[in-house]
Amino acid sequence: MLSYYKLDSINTFDWLSNQVKFQMTNNRDGRSTKSVVLKIGGLHCEGCANNLRNALKSVEGVTETDLDFGRQRATVVFRPEQADEAKLRKTIRDAGYLAR
Repeated sequence: MLSYYKLDSINTFDWLSNQVKFQMTNNRDGRSTKSVVLKIGGLHCEGCANNLRNALKSVEGVTETDLDFGRQRATVVFRPEQADEAKLRKTIRDAGYLAR
């Protein structure tokens, strides 16, 4: 169910579907990136966040990660031609955490 949609002057699309937020941006170099905010289960400390951050950064196409163990969420920016949400969720599971 689509609950929020916005197009602004920087060619950015935002939408919120259930508990996952997506953002698609066309960069000045013409290449697009997509960001996704995922709820993560099992993040208990900064060490957990660092382990998961390193795992996500190892995925080809991931350009940026931000993990918040206090809120149990991960924000991942990636190039959609190289990675997708399914690959990110698999990486999270393989690292020993839950992607909700």
